[in-house]
Amino acid sequence: MARSETYKLAMNLAFQAQNPRSAFKMFFDAFDGNMIRKAIRDAQILLDDDVAAKTKLLEYARKHLPEIEGKEIKTKHMATRQSKTDAIDNLEANTDGRSKSVTTLINLEMEIEVTTEKMAHVLVDHDKDQHLKPIQQAHLGRIISGLKHHICSIKNLMTRHDYLSRARTDIRKHFDGLPEPLKQAVFDRTKALHDAVATRYKAEYQKTNRANRNDPELRNKGQTLSWNTAQEFINEAENIIIEQIAKPKSWGKLANALSLVSGRRMYEVCLLGQFQVVDNHRLTMAGLAKQKNEDDFVSRTLEFPCLINANLFKQGIETLRAKKDFTRFEDYNDFRKKCSNAMAKVLKVGDTSVTIFEINAVTTALTPKMMRQIYAAISLYKIKKQYLAQSDVYYAKELAKILGHSVREYGGRVVQDDIHTVMSYMDWTVVDELPPKTLSPNQGLAEDQGELKV
Repeated sequence: MARSETYKLAMNLAFQAQNPRSAFKMFFDAFDGNMIRKAIRDAQILLDDDVAAKTKLLEYARKHLPEIEGKEIKTKHMATRQSKTDAIDNLEANTDGRSKSVTTLINLEMEIEVTTEKMAHVLVDHDKDQHLKPIQQAHLGRIISGLKHHICSIKNLMTRHDYLSRARTDIRKHFDGLPEPLKQAVFDRTKALHDAVATRYKAEYQKTNRANRNDPELRNKGQTLSWNTAQEFINEAENIIIEQIAKPKSWGKLANALSLVSGRRMYEVCLLGQFQVVDNHRLTMAGLAKQKNEDDFVSRTLEFPCLINANLFKQGIETLRAKKDFTRFEDYNDFRKKCSNAMAKVLKVGDTSVTIFEINAVTTALTPKMMRQIYAAISLYKIKKQYLAQSDVYYAKELAKILGHSVREYGGRVVQDDIHTVMSYMDWTVVDELPPKTLSPNQGLAEDQGELKV
């Protein structure tokens, strides 16, 4: 009887998997074919002495298993290629390689709540030893498979992976107080909240992102500016600050301008930084955003040069924080998610965006992060003018002090990892004058003789 029933199950699954209209087809796609394979393997074991039945079973199985396996392999390869493309695209968009979040029609919190309620009803029906019967375990599996099917309908692989991870974690946390046998049953069933393709995508994305961030050709999105062009940045930033103080309209404009003239991170400019004026062009700041430990965050202060009048900068900070309440953000991630678009929008050139820093010599698409980089480039230019004929390490150390990075030396070598962070700010550079553009002989002839232009 057991052989017959298992054989029928395996055959039924084989038929159902080929029927595009069957309910099993959806179930099968969500589970990557694992269940059908297991059923057929079990059937082969039970039918081992029935060669004719085993042969018939395998004939039906071969009709779809190679196709499914080939589809899975192809999908995983596509996920690998897509992850590398997305990582490069996000890096070029200057998002620090972060993947873009997407909006879905799935309310994950509600899905998890409904799933836990259904599972709770099943978990009540256990024996005296806190164990579930096979039928209850099967019910748990069906409930989890329904949730997985909904989540796997999300096309964005990064979002799919994150939703599955969150669902798995939240469900396990919800039932964490159960007796050990029941908790183990929940743990085992939630292992199914996993998608091999989405996992492959995320792993390859992170691997590619790490490699790309260390590749100067991909990472370097700045440009070389003449000192006159750098001065244009400073002048425009100062004008924006004066205009916004007089009539506050755009906190995004003001934040970018304040970051450019001070070199402070956006989170420090908008919320964390506690600024005090030292003299006309120097300030101190407590509340550095990135510190090695909590003591440094509380006690460490930084003195830095300001590219405009320090009192004007301080007034700009007060105007910015009066214009928008940044204290309502719980942490940096909350701040970044809710403010980054508004800060980036004012720097984008487009029909629907208000633009600032429209400087003819600048061809790079600006981002909020570049405000600190441009400040670093201008500061490094001034340091080199002040301290002539010094080594690159010396200049990097002086720049690190201004930016708030600590750098140690041992035996004449820089050993602190922060030096690499400082070097990354050198994507932008400032020189006295840019070399004149040279034309090829043909280009010069074409410009002199209009009739020869192509």
